[in-house]
Amino acid sequence: MFRDRYRKAMENITPDSYVVSRIARKINESEQKKQERNKHPVLLGTAVCLCLLLCLLLIPYSRTISRPFGEGNDLRAAGSYRVIEQAVAACQARQ
Repeated sequence: MFRDRYRKAMENITPDSYVVSRIARKINESEQKKQERNKHPVLLGTAVCLCLLLCLLLIPYSRTISRPFGEGNDLRAAGSYRVIEQAVAACQARQ
C-alpha cells in the first residue's frame, strides 16, 4: 500500500525546465571532457614509441663515435709525456 502511493507520488513529480537544462549541460560537458582526455594517452604513447625508435636507431652510431681514434681499438696508457708528444706528432704527420 505504501509502495503504491510512493510510486504514484514519484510519477507525478516533474522537475523544472531550468534544472533539466542544467543537468543536460553538465552531462554534455562531462562527455566532452572524457573525449578530450582520451586523446592525450594516444599522443603520449605515440611520442614514447617515437623516442624509443630514435634511441634504438642511434645506438649503433654512438658506439662508433665512442671508439678511440687511430688504426686499432688499442688504448694504451702512456708512460710519459714524451710518448704522448710522439703520438700527437705522428697524427699530425699523417694529416
